[in-house]
Amino acid sequence: MYYQGVLKQVEHKQTKAERGLDSLLSLLIYSKFFALGLLQLNIHSIKNLTNLMISICLR
Repeated sequence: MYYQGVLKQVEHKQTKAERGLDSLLSLLIYSKFFALGLLQLNIHSIKNLTNLMISICLR
């Protein structure tokens, strides 16, 4: 009986740890996509800036 209780506690802790790991993993994936999105935004703004500079220089 005592061992069953200990086993249940261990299983509970394990699922808690797994859930924490899952949320950490999803957070990492989201932050990766977020960083990629920011990078694409920056690339677009850099292109726009260079086009603007070129058009100003050509005037």
